[in-house]
Amino acid sequence: TTGGTSVSTLVSAASTNATSVKASAGTIYGIQVGNTNAAARYLKIFDKASAPTPGTDTVLAQFIIPGNTAGAGSNVALPPQGLACGTGIGFAITTGMALNDTGAVGATEVCVNLEYA
Repeated sequence: TTGGTSVSTLVSAASTNATSVKASAGTIYGIQVGNTNAAARYLKIFDKASAPTPGTDTVLAQFIIPGNTAGAGSNVALPPQGLACGTGIGFAITTGMALNDTGAVGATEVCVNLEYA
């Protein structure tokens, strides 16, 4: 990308929100997440050129999204060189920490901003 990063923004549907962000190699430079459920939720990153299949595809990285009914979240710390994905960039959001978890989050419960190139 010339002149900066692109941004993928998602407000959750009642699903795992399996999302293909980029169908070719790329790098994630920033992640901001928020959650209005009392329980923590989990952002799973996949190195994949199409929408991932939670519970089946291999998770590249996972990040906790703190929970609080008034709203909680975080700016995920990534190294200065970013998080490289050699095939593509995809993500999903689940209710459980297990890497193979397939628990669906609620509608409008989680928001994700992913900055990538």
